[in-house]
Amino acid sequence: MTTISLALVKEQYMKLKSWTLLALAAAALSAGCGDDEGASGGAGPGGSGGSGGAGGVGGQGGASDGGGGSGGQISTPPCEPSDPALEDHDADELYAAAEVPRFDFHLPEERCADLKKNARDEEYVEAEACYKGKSLGVVGLRFKGGYGTLQMCFDAQGNLTCPKLSMKVKFDEYVDGQRFYTQRRLNFHSMVWDPTRLHERIAYGIYREMGVAAPRSAWATLHVNGESQGLFSMVEDVDGRFVENHFPEGPDGDLYKEAWPVTSDVSYYADHLETNGEQATHERFAAFATDLASAEGTARLAALSAWTDLGQLQRYMAVDEAIVNWDGVTTFYVSPEGDANNHNFYIYDDPSSGKFHLIPWDMDQTLSPSTYFGQVPRWTETPATCPAEIPVFMGAERVLVPGCDPLFSALSQDPEGYQAALQELLDGPFSEGRLEAQVDEYAALIRSAVEEDPAGPGLDAWEPAVERLKGELPILRERLGRFASNTPLVPFSFTAAGVNDFEAADTLELYVGTLLATNNASGAVQSLTQEDPLNGAQSLLLRFDFRDEAYAWGHYVYFTVPLAEGQADVTPLEGVRFRARADGARTLRFDVESPAHSDGISGIRYGWDVRLSAEPQLVELRFVDIALPDWAISDGRDPGDDVNDVLRSVIGLAFGPQVNGADGRGFLRGAVDSGFIEIDDIELFGPTSDSP
Repeated sequence: MTTISLALVKEQYMKLKSWTLLALAAAALSAGCGDDEGASGGAGPGGSGGSGGAGGVGGQGGASDGGGGSGGQISTPPCEPSDPALEDHDADELYAAAEVPRFDFHLPEERCADLKKNARDEEYVEAEACYKGKSLGVVGLRFKGGYGTLQMCFDAQGNLTCPKLSMKVKFDEYVDGQRFYTQRRLNFHSMVWDPTRLHERIAYGIYREMGVAAPRSAWATLHVNGESQGLFSMVEDVDGRFVENHFPEGPDGDLYKEAWPVTSDVSYYADHLETNGEQATHERFAAFATDLASAEGTARLAALSAWTDLGQLQRYMAVDEAIVNWDGVTTFYVSPEGDANNHNFYIYDDPSSGKFHLIPWDMDQTLSPSTYFGQVPRWTETPATCPAEIPVFMGAERVLVPGCDPLFSALSQDPEGYQAALQELLDGPFSEGRLEAQVDEYAALIRSAVEEDPAGPGLDAWEPAVERLKGELPILRERLGRFASNTPLVPFSFTAAGVNDFEAADTLELYVGTLLATNNASGAVQSLTQEDPLNGAQSLLLRFDFRDEAYAWGHYVYFTVPLAEGQADVTPLEGVRFRARADGARTLRFDVESPAHSDGISGIRYGWDVRLSAEPQLVELRFVDIALPDWAISDGRDPGDDVNDVLRSVIGLAFGPQVNGADGRGFLRGAVDSGFIEIDDIELFGPTSDSP
């Protein structure tokens, strides 16, 4: 009973909003804090302290007067004496190191347990830090993350459900002026949504090479009280020191996190301020928004140019486009209250130039053409009427069309400047072979750390993920080339009328027009095949590798083709048919996508279970036989959706090959289930449709 959770699909690509419970093993974090095994030592002369729990403090021991003494200390060796020079070393040395350094954090069991228990509060606790065995002194240590990487990593009882959590270190939290490689803070990102562990380093590097202020990053392994927490992405903090480094002529400006020029209300900007505290008035940001909103026609581009470095902004957006940063500045999620907000960026108001500058943040889910499935329109496309909202992620979310945003509306008025930035990127960081070489270099650097990561994917899942990334880079490059030459892309979709035979499609259209997602350890690649097609010149081919996931029945591959019409009423029709075959005997879950599914985000959708084989077959499915998955019924999770409401609002068709070989508990334990499904001639048929 494989539960294919669209919430997990979406969470892998969209760390914002709701998802279903991810029941992962949480051993990694709990191992870092001591358990309660430290027993009390007996009373009496010189009684010894009881042994500490795993990484914890010792139990209470007897004193010479029989009254009991203090317990043992932290059961890990202390750091070696500090190296004061580490405070002032150039940070470039830290991020360019040809090794993966180790950080240790030591803290008493009780404090460590409190840190874990209150992780979502994101409050610092005192810890002793070591770097390569050398003491860094007392620092502030806390967990960090957004909705999907922290808040939703705990169940209703407060139990950890993610394999690891991101962490943040503040070197001067308890010691004024303390620094490490001139840094005040360091971020250690868990990378749980990046199967390659390479995305942040590569993406930030592209921004920086294109002249955009962006954080530096590398990797590190973390240990808490001697227990390995695994491999983390080490990312420079965007703070006052960061702007001093990147904007030396104007280091005292206001830095904002996820504030956008959308209102003249200064309180909005105050809520997003990162520096200068009560000194900031936010009047410039409010004026920026007012000028953009009030300008019309070509005057809007002039207003944008007055407030921003237009060339820098175009280069930022060129990189954003190239790396498929779907969860960044262009995606304005609409809340239930109707507010629309984008995220994962900073904005700096440089007083020396009077310009606002974008700074990227949170790059772990970039660099995959498959993530373009969200169907968020490009910011260069302005709809006929604004504002406009559209459903994305197969109806799971609604977003504001970015072309309606005043800033993007203004920027789109200089297509030549933007295309020049795209070409500069194509000739530079995205030139043929450049990124492939980086992937090889960085993968070799972290390979042993990935292998030793107790909460990581393991080499069996990581190595194929790295190869998939290398295989997708040419697709990203081709896509970028089309944009640079102003060649329009035609996203693939099926139509409610006629036969959808893939004859006119190309692989790039599949990547920009469809949804493809898998869980962390598993993987898939969609393409078109002309080798022995099911019919005509080519068919759709979906290859996949199911690998052991961290939770039972956690294997899924999910491929959805959207409806060209956006939404269709199929109740007058009889059903759907298509040609198909698989690598062998395999079940295919075939669902209709509809916003009328009240719990579709949990994989509870109307559809059919189809048994495929290696022999081509014509599959014909009738709407009178459509049903919810058996597992949903047996688990008592029928949401009571009206099937007619679903069929009146179909927005896509979803193909989900099911795993073979899972044990009775739903795990693949050491096995890999590799296979494929091939699809052709998708057709919605009615009472008068001819048989194919």
